[in-house]
Amino acid sequence: MSVLYRTLLRENLVYLCICLFCCIGIYLLIDVFERLDDFLEVGASLQTTFAYFLLKTPLIISQILPAVFILALLVQLSLMKKSRELLALETGGISFNRVIFFFLAYSLLWVLIQLMFSQFLGVTGQQKSEKIWENLGKDKKAQEEAVQDIWFKQADVIVFVDAYLPAGKQLKGLKLFYLQEHSSGIKKIVSARKGKIVDNEWLLQEVEEFFPRRFESRNTGSLRIKIDKSAESFMLAREKEDAEQMSLWELGDMIQGLKKTGVNVEVFLTTWHMKVSYAFSVVVLSLVGLCISRLWDNVFFNITVGVIMIFIYYGFYVMGGGLGKNGVLPPWFAGWMGVLVLGSASLLALLLICRNR
Repeated sequence: MSVLYRTLLRENLVYLCICLFCCIGIYLLIDVFERLDDFLEVGASLQTTFAYFLLKTPLIISQILPAVFILALLVQLSLMKKSRELLALETGGISFNRVIFFFLAYSLLWVLIQLMFSQFLGVTGQQKSEKIWENLGKDKKAQEEAVQDIWFKQADVIVFVDAYLPAGKQLKGLKLFYLQEHSSGIKKIVSARKGKIVDNEWLLQEVEEFFPRRFESRNTGSLRIKIDKSAESFMLAREKEDAEQMSLWELGDMIQGLKKTGVNVEVFLTTWHMKVSYAFSVVVLSLVGLCISRLWDNVFFNITVGVIMIFIYYGFYVMGGGLGKNGVLPPWFAGWMGVLVLGSASLLALLLICRNR
């Protein structure tokens, strides 16, 4: 590695650590004020409270890393420009393109780091912190809430569940429509007032079977049927929006399983693409930061413009996710909309700025 790259790396790591610790401190301070009363109310120990916030730290880092990266980049390059360091480099025959190349390659490394924090440490830490929160009894109401009006298809059976209670895996108001060959009609309708999920089987009670072609019905009391486990995953996802808390690999497996049930997986596909694209926001915001620092040398002005651009990027990111989950845009485009729009615009602007210089 050349002297230039070592210097840029060393300075950036210093500013990055400063910005990162400041942002984590502000984030945790706000979270502590919001949750401290709940911990005191249940008499949680200092060790439990500390463990809860410590486990959330990797998730916090993964969430704020793109914003922290552009802030550190803006501070570094603005100070270098103000002190005429960049001018000295160009006077000595070192093009600013080498600086651009370094930060783009460097940001790709941070894409991998962001994925590691979000999909490994972040997901694990969030799950464990949520477990602590649930053990304190603060999530009891959410666990007792029922999921309403669930439809899905598995093989030649269309399933309707009026209500699903995740806490006890209880089912209420079930109807199973068994289709004829090639879905040419309904062969049998099974109705059950209640049921329960045990492993991969559904134990139905107060069952009535109706045969439309013969206009016959009969009461069977109870019935045990085999339902793919992905059906329960779908109902849990409906209840808690688990997709946001799953890793990429868990979410990918769930999507493959849900496709077998015949349900619409656009929401989960959009979430999957958003998780991947969010890591690449580090590269996009690096391009934005390089554009801003090339135009102005005032640190405070650049940081202000940078913060505005961060909000603009997140606006596109959230808007794309919403449009994808509602079926307006294809999941892949919705998940990557922020990267495509702001990334293309900032890359074009950077090329024009460098060309004019």
